[in-house]
Amino acid sequence: MAMDFRRGDPVAFSEWAKDPSRLNTRLQPSHWLPQALSLTNAQGCPVVDFVGFLDPSRFHRDLRAVLEWIGSTDLLDHFQHKGFPRENSAKNRKVPDAETRTMAPETKQALIERYAEDFAAFGFSVSDPRYGGSGF
Repeated sequence: MAMDFRRGDPVAFSEWAKDPSRLNTRLQPSHWLPQALSLTNAQGCPVVDFVGFLDPSRFHRDLRAVLEWIGSTDLLDHFQHKGFPRENSAKNRKVPDAETRTMAPETKQALIERYAEDFAAFGFSVSDPRYGGSGF
């Protein structure tokens, strides 16, 4: 649950998903803009030459690529001997799959529409079971 920092009122995620302006906060709206908007400048030219992923299926590959690119042989050696970082093992963390399975269809649809550019730019599919299965 997000908080309206000006009034201290809680704003349900489903309310925010349908209308981000509902969160009357000092945070800049750019905080929740699609990340795909950060890939190019105003003229449409790419401003990044690598996009890494944190999801478990790609994290190790992308971290290795970055470490090789910057020439960090010490970290590469460390991770090869000690292993790469594992998934978040924090206690009481929420499981995204469970959240998306119970999310109201109108909330899912609002998110799909708002972040369609991200799904397309980063190669994610709303029907991918890792992101809640059919429809998200």
